[in-house]
Amino acid sequence: MSIYYKFLNKEFSDLWIQRTRELYDHAVQTGKYKELHMKYIITPTHMREYYIEKFLWLDDLPLYNPREHSVVFFRFNGSDPEVDHFEVHKDPTEAWANLNVPVYNCTTETRTVWVEPIGEEYSQHEERAGSHIIAGQTNSEHLRSPYREVETMHITDRACLFKGDEWHKVIVDHNRDEWRVMAKYWSRQNNWNELIEKYSEHIDEKYSIHSS
Repeated sequence: MSIYYKFLNKEFSDLWIQRTRELYDHAVQTGKYKELHMKYIITPTHMREYYIEKFLWLDDLPLYNPREHSVVFFRFNGSDPEVDHFEVHKDPTEAWANLNVPVYNCTTETRTVWVEPIGEEYSQHEERAGSHIIAGQTNSEHLRSPYREVETMHITDRACLFKGDEWHKVIVDHNRDEWRVMAKYWSRQNNWNELIEKYSEHIDEKYSIHSS
């Protein structure tokens, strides 16, 4: 059983994939989001001003508060080497454990890979957005020492609990001009074990075994 993720059952996943698509589509239509490299972010300010009253279900997620937390839509495109991968990193801003939801074009042609450092671990914080260094954007921790890959997973048609405070990378394995969109309900300081407990009735252990 994976120590990095837990897939959720089909009923929960179908509901939240549909809801998250509606949220993303509305954001794209209205332009009410903050755009960074590889990301559309609905910030807490956006939430309070434009979204909470329209999408009342935002209050239904355990350990997520739309008045204080963001939703981040990660956007990959296989046709561009600057936006077709994230290098090895840990999620920034204390995003230790959160809910990830596939939105569009999430297939087995995109993989998330957890890694372990080999020997002495060396990392550095950089003003980086995804795979691209951009001053003034996200300051995140990136691994700079050798590593080995330890586990690979594909987020396709299920939502999952995602442990972002471990080393991982994301790779798109095609070169099509197609946007792959993945949402993260970006709470801060979530405890992994508490997250699992809060979502326990929705976790599909058998699916997780099959997909790991």
